[in-house]
Amino acid sequence: MESLTGDDVRKYLIYINSKARNIPYEENQIYTGNVYTGGGLITPNNDIQNRFFDKIADSLKNMKDNRNRGVALHYLINELHLFEDGNGRSGRCIFELFTNPEFSFENDDNFSHNNGEQSYKYSRFRKTKWH
Repeated sequence: MESLTGDDVRKYLIYINSKARNIPYEENQIYTGNVYTGGGLITPNNDIQNRFFDKIADSLKNMKDNRNRGVALHYLINELHLFEDGNGRSGRCIFELFTNPEFSFENDDNFSHNNGEQSYKYSRFRKTKWH
């Protein structure tokens, strides 16, 4: 964790989103800015994203709790709307990966699309009580 960089965070998020969407890693990418999403949101440009990734990497290093790491990455994905599809699923997957030692993509298909249908269930993130 001490050597974590912003580029590592970017690659990790692409990997998680690829798994959640069931697409090859090589075919996935993060929006690089000036993309309008639902509701008129414009994703930040590449330079701003890189600063976010560097800051989140530094923050993750200083967090002592995996639950907080999962929440921070969930927020990053959904607030910046980094991907064309699967931002919510990716955020929930990350939260599960950081907080649920039994979660795996191979054994749990609740976060991927199968046969064109949404098959994911709400994760523990949705059921968590926040104070």
